[in-house]
Amino acid sequence: AFLTGQGVSVVTQLMVPPIFLHRYLNGIEVYGEWIALSAAVNYLGTINFGIQTYANNQATIHYSRGEVERCKSVQSSAMGLILMIALVLAPVSGLLLLLPIASWLDLKHVTQNQAAWTLYLLVLLILINMIFSLLANSFVVVGKAHKGTNWTNFLRFASVAALAVFAWEHASFPILALTQLLLNVVVTLMVIVDIRTTAPML
Repeated sequence: AFLTGQGVSVVTQLMVPPIFLHRYLNGIEVYGEWIALSAAVNYLGTINFGIQTYANNQATIHYSRGEVERCKSVQSSAMGLILMIALVLAPVSGLLLLLPIASWLDLKHVTQNQAAWTLYLLVLLILINMIFSLLANSFVVVGKAHKGTNWTNFLRFASVAALAVFAWEHASFPILALTQLLLNVVVTLMVIVDIRTTAPML
């Protein structure tokens, strides 16, 4: 599963840039602006500050000791904390729609409105991904870490494939971001169904 993940990383790096360069006018600059917007929100990933790593490790310890209720308590507390962070940051991040993102990042190929919506959708993507990570990595608790890794690999590959398809059609940045967001929501729901089926105690 981890080896497959390395392969997905290589595919990610090789698939998307050539499509941007080939399908968009001034492709190098357009791809650079997409990277700039993506990087601007990636710092939000640190808001997690290890919640899901700690929670899953601690839940695994409790589960291996047979302390199922304490295991579930740790997991539900972590989920509650992440949901609280998401519910606070999602509306607050709406302020991005009012800020001059394009001029701050010196973007030339997207409008102010497109840049702001792209950034906001990418923030929502980060928040959904925090929930996905907690769920996918929770398989380690019941000794099925490979399932979580496979879900992560699937999401990464599906995201890259979707990005490649829409970039090939030279979609606008907000459409690219929205595609990623919707895909993350769908796969997160699929993980929930998988957990309910294969590890209902979680």
